[in-house]
Amino acid sequence: MKWIILAAGNGTRLGELTRDCPKPLIIIHDRPMICLPLERMVRAGITDIGIVIPPRFRGQFEDFFWNQNNTLWAHITLIEQTEALGMAHAVNMAREFVWSDSCIVLAGDSVNSFDFTDAVRNFQKGANIFARREPNLTIQKASGVVEIDDTGKVIRITEKPEIPASDLLQIGGGIYDSTLFDRIEKLQPSARGEYEITGVHTSYIETGDIVCTDMGNTYYNNVTYPSDVENASEWLRENSSIFES
Repeated sequence: MKWIILAAGNGTRLGELTRDCPKPLIIIHDRPMICLPLERMVRAGITDIGIVIPPRFRGQFEDFFWNQNNTLWAHITLIEQTEALGMAHAVNMAREFVWSDSCIVLAGDSVNSFDFTDAVRNFQKGANIFARREPNLTIQKASGVVEIDDTGKVIRITEKPEIPASDLLQIGGGIYDSTLFDRIEKLQPSARGEYEITGVHTSYIETGDIVCTDMGNTYYNNVTYPSDVENASEWLRENSSIFES
């Protein structure tokens, strides 16, 4: 299995923090944000990692991973996304990197406390998406709400529902089999002109090949504003043992 880290976002709402620095390399407490998922995935046995990046920050990513080479014990491939055309488009940039393998896709610019090891080791086919529990109705209405049956199979994903059918919110990533890229190729752009990952998940729903890993009430911070950086840093300061080997 290979791992695709999505790290091509501009992070414009972080202001000065991302003017000269790619968002995933922002320091959270005592380390660059991208190190948090990297450390856990390497421990889960995934060492072949493709990182989708914006071309203008390629030099900084190269410098960072060159310096980290002896401590990560992973093979890093940098993959450029020249146009910001949605999450599924970013994933598709890694097609040659993944080839015929399965892959896990996660954002490199969010912080969470979930351990993905069991999901990785138990994956066999289809897709397994990740969703967290969110009690706040306002947040539910602004998110992708996942409905599952008693076996954990996904039956529907609704974007920004007026009346949410559950408190499970997709985090925009998952584990996918080798049919992933053929499904992306069949996508049409959304109303905002982007290729959405929800369209990929809908394709898996239509073929009955998608389940959901319930992350529960795990800490999750989709770092967007400077206040999110402060919150995530404070959380990591208090919970750094989660990421210790």
